[in-house]
Amino acid sequence: MVYAKGGTSQFSGGKGNVVKMNVYQEISQIIKEADGILIGASNGLSIAEGYNIFADDAWFQENMGDFREKYGLRCVLHGFSVPMKVEEKWAFVSRLVKAKAMQDEPSEIMKNIYALVKDKEYFVVTSNAEDHFVPAGFEADRVFEMEGKLTQMRCKNRCHDEVYPNQKAVLAMTEEEVNGRVPKELLPKCPKCGGDMEVNWGEMSSFTETKNWKEKAAYRYVHLGIPIPTHLFCIRKKWWRYNFDIGKMRYKRKQYIEKQLNKDMYGQKNKRYSGR
Repeated sequence: MVYAKGGTSQFSGGKGNVVKMNVYQEISQIIKEADGILIGASNGLSIAEGYNIFADDAWFQENMGDFREKYGLRCVLHGFSVPMKVEEKWAFVSRLVKAKAMQDEPSEIMKNIYALVKDKEYFVVTSNAEDHFVPAGFEADRVFEMEGKLTQMRCKNRCHDEVYPNQKAVLAMTEEEVNGRVPKELLPKCPKCGGDMEVNWGEMSSFTETKNWKEKAAYRYVHLGIPIPTHLFCIRKKWWRYNFDIGKMRYKRKQYIEKQLNKDMYGQKNKRYSGR
């Protein structure tokens, strides 16, 4: 979302939400004039980079085919929710982290996004866990990964709230994995209690209790004014409400979204939101 002083939206759409040919130049100009940039990133950005946690796509079938056959998995998200032995779970996780989170270099998409905002005051709130913002140049203190990071791990027993990088362990596990299992001697162990470690991602248990999450969430509350919600439904609605209240926002579907926002927040409070 882009915020600037005064002005009205110049975005236009027609049948099929067709936007003017010069929309990208217009967006670039708006960003240049903006007082600050608040970036909200979710699965659409991941999908644009070729990572879809909801899809039984070619990548998933090729790289997770054995887990797919054994457990009937149909997407990455499904793999995190199915109970497995710890040596199998880490085999699944380490393959994913190596392939999707440990990039040799940032994608062109991430490079372009950073180039647009690097000279501005910006903050990023993202539900994407693949850790692509900081490697692209974004300052770590300005990025809140609200569902954790696949490149980190934490104690499964929750004996303390620290998080640890897992890239070195991931590389060792992927090299030695056999038949969908990691050798037990390579399984990450908690440095304090000796228990099992797990990936620091929201689909696993207790990610909101980690020190890193608490610190970032507090920063988000103070600087963005968005209360910490418990469901993505709430996050999306609070996000929209905050954006519309703080100033003149250039957004091509502002009136439609405001109408839907009021309907969803006040007319359908008790309905479960199924999107992300």
